[in-house]
Amino acid sequence: MENKIKTRVNDKFGKKPSREVEREILSQLRELFNRNGLEAYSNTPDYVLARVAFDAVVAFGEEAVERDKHNVPTSSVSVSMNPGTTIGGAGPGRESGHRI
Repeated sequence: MENKIKTRVNDKFGKKPSREVEREILSQLRELFNRNGLEAYSNTPDYVLARVAFDAVVAFGEEAVERDKHNVPTSSVSVSMNPGTTIGGAGPGRESGHRI
């Protein structure tokens, strides 16, 4: 079942999974938290921990889509440097940075 869920979620990058998939993932997260006794670290029920974890992953995916809308793809960026150029914020008298 794990691969089936992974595939369906990846196909929907940046979108919330269906209720069926959500229920299955929440169930698996609850089992994981119980199996490893993770409730004891925060005195929080497994279903709350599962919901927080699930919502965090979904929110991250949604925000990643927004981030990608505003980022310029690296394939369209052209950078030209002369040999000996220092990058990384280094300047005269500084040791940081990388020489190219």
